[in-house]
Amino acid sequence: VLIAQLRQGFEQAMRQQQGEDASRELAETSIQQLETVVKEADELAFGINIDQSQQLIGIDFSFTALPGTQLAAGYGGQQAIPSLFSSVIRDDAAAFVHSATSISPEAIDQAKTSIESSMGMLRGAIADQGGMPPEQVREFQTYLDRLTDIIIESLAEGKSDTGAIVLAGSNQFQFALGTFVGDGTKVADLAKDLAKKVPDATDAPKFKIDIGKISGVTMHLVEGDVPESEDEVRAVFGEKIQVHIGTAPKAIYLAGGRGSKELLQNLITSGKADNVGDRPLSQFKMRLLPFMQLAQSVETNDVIEAMVGALAGSTDKGAMTVVGKTVPNGSSGRMTIGEGLLKAIGAAVSAAQQQRQHAF
Repeated sequence: VLIAQLRQGFEQAMRQQQGEDASRELAETSIQQLETVVKEADELAFGINIDQSQQLIGIDFSFTALPGTQLAAGYGGQQAIPSLFSSVIRDDAAAFVHSATSISPEAIDQAKTSIESSMGMLRGAIADQGGMPPEQVREFQTYLDRLTDIIIESLAEGKSDTGAIVLAGSNQFQFALGTFVGDGTKVADLAKDLAKKVPDATDAPKFKIDIGKISGVTMHLVEGDVPESEDEVRAVFGEKIQVHIGTAPKAIYLAGGRGSKELLQNLITSGKADNVGDRPLSQFKMRLLPFMQLAQSVETNDVIEAMVGALAGSTDKGAMTVVGKTVPNGSSGRMTIGEGLLKAIGAAVSAAQQQRQHAF
């Protein structure tokens, strides 16, 4: 019954698209994948627990496929693997996300189909843009084709490895990320070609290519001036916004914010010391307090002050975590929300109400 309803909705939506081939192909791929999930699903479970002793809310979820199905084979290929980017998992981070997993051949084939359909629709959308010269359309499509090749070539390696970190606080914001790619040289060549297309104007970003190396990673820099009128942006980034880019044979890196080069260097140099241990497939953690302190240092108001006060008095500083693991024929996850985050939301609502009352 569910599949029939999905198919009916799909057909109605496609009739309204008036025969756009790229959109129809993407939608057809999506509906086929949904049909596979419905047919081959075994169990979908949710659970919630309010843990008063730990002062948090836990939400658990899991999905398993029928044994022997293609969907189960896709999940069966997911295993934690050594990572170049596990150093992002830090207690002092305002936020981090990390995932390092093997990918099954079945999952690779499915991902390839989805990517090719999505890129096909995007190429069609670019071609349909009115007023764009044909040669410019072809150039954009060429860049998209090169990006598609890079993504598919990376998937063919049978693994995914990504890590990103944000450090924040009063007048502080830095981020760094790294991700595995099949051929970092192709990424560097694409970046260099795109840099040549940036207009040669005084206010345009400046690209500095091949400016040095860090542990075998070739470094590049994108730099742009921050106008004097943008005092809030200058309070965070300074007079110039700098984005550091690193390209390696099997990885690319990105970092921004004042002092982010040192953060990126640590991410690069610590990659060889990883030991997978019992690390989950993926994990995300955020603490709201550092972000609110950053906002307060840029431009404060009663709502932000109320949230900072509530978060500073909590033990978890507004923490939220999401962890993904593998189970037989499927995957499971757990989200936890600390008491500090709930208190901050309550404080923000109360402060906003007071502001409205004073306004009248």
